[in-house]
Amino acid sequence: MTERSAEPGAGPSLISVGADTARKRRGSTQVGTSSGGLARGLWKADPRPAPSADVAYVQILSLDEALHRYAADWAELRGSRPQATFFQSPGWCACVGLWHEEAAADSSSREDAPFVMIAHARDDRVTAVWPLQGERHLGCLFAVAMGEPFTQYADILVACDADEDAIIYAFLEALRSLGRFSGVVLRKVRQDAICRPYIAEDAMVFGQGAAPAVDFRPFANFDAYHRTIKSKTRKNLRNARNRLMREGAAVASEARTVDGGVDHKVHRDPAAVAEVAQRAFRLRADYLALR
Repeated sequence: MTERSAEPGAGPSLISVGADTARKRRGSTQVGTSSGGLARGLWKADPRPAPSADVAYVQILSLDEALHRYAADWAELRGSRPQATFFQSPGWCACVGLWHEEAAADSSSREDAPFVMIAHARDDRVTAVWPLQGERHLGCLFAVAMGEPFTQYADILVACDADEDAIIYAFLEALRSLGRFSGVVLRKVRQDAICRPYIAEDAMVFGQGAAPAVDFRPFANFDAYHRTIKSKTRKNLRNARNRLMREGAAVASEARTVDGGVDHKVHRDPAAVAEVAQRAFRLRADYLALR
């Protein structure tokens, strides 16, 4: 059974897809794209249904509605998976929502509006979250990771004890039931991504590459490293920084999970912007140290 109301981007929306739409796969292997690959998952012509206790139904909600109702469950789910990245967190997605609100004032189209897919188990427990948005390619509308092109890694949040295969296929079937999207495009999928086995086995890979890395260990600080860069590169960096400064003052958008909700703040004071940037850098460094 499918229950349908307004489409994502046109206010709170809901689609509930029963567990019988999920198809179960066995024997997934992690082969195919490397980190940074581009993969497109096209709809299956004949999905094989298989009920699962981990997918009683799937909701497709507007971002605002998902944050209002499930921010705490969403944050808890992300914290339960060691490989989960910041770019599937409610905080990041809340910031993406603010960007889209500002852009919506200058655009008559809302087909790129962010939305969130949430899977519930039979006991109504949240078992998976997939934040997405629309993006048009050559006349076709695809679902892509929320925050593109700024999202660094694409993935799905799935509870550790949940049936990942059943959830992914229930999500895909729910998207197909909307009748709006031609498929799914995922960029920058890490080798340890939760959705990686599906991509390795069932998706079409359009490109692959490796993430760039610089070893800072031989240098005492960033200035010491910076002096080793070619003079032309340093000049280009200065020109880019000066160009950004001419375009306008920098602002910082901050989102925190507070008492089950999300608190949004926009900082314009230069000292506050610098403090947020430094804190973001420290959090990123701490995060990388744990991986």
